Amino acid sequence: MLYQQPFEGIKAGGHLIIATFAPEAPPKCNGLPVQRYTFEQLESVLGGEFELRRSRKEQHIAPGGAEQMFMYCHFRRSALQTLAWARPLSTLPDGRACTVQRRL
Repeated sequence: MLYQQPFEGIKAGGHLIIATFAPEAPPKCNGLPVQRYTFEQLESVLGGEFELRRSRKEQHIAPGGAEQMFMYCHFRRSALQTLAWARPLSTLPDGRACTVQRRL
């Protein structure tokens, strides 16, 4: 599962490379279950904050001879961004929550 917090350090216009198991990969690697992603799933997880620039798949042969399909994605962070995880800062006099949204 991907988490948003590690991406906070990527500045506007910054780059993100993700390598993961492709949907065609086997469900296990060395006996352990793996999480497989499609390009669309990665884009969905990253929201509108990152744009997919390039991607490719590569067949990898594990030391034991098993074939595993990997996927590599190059994303670029949008030039002007409002973070989706803005947190409530305080409460206005009328009781509404006041949030701060950082622009990168």
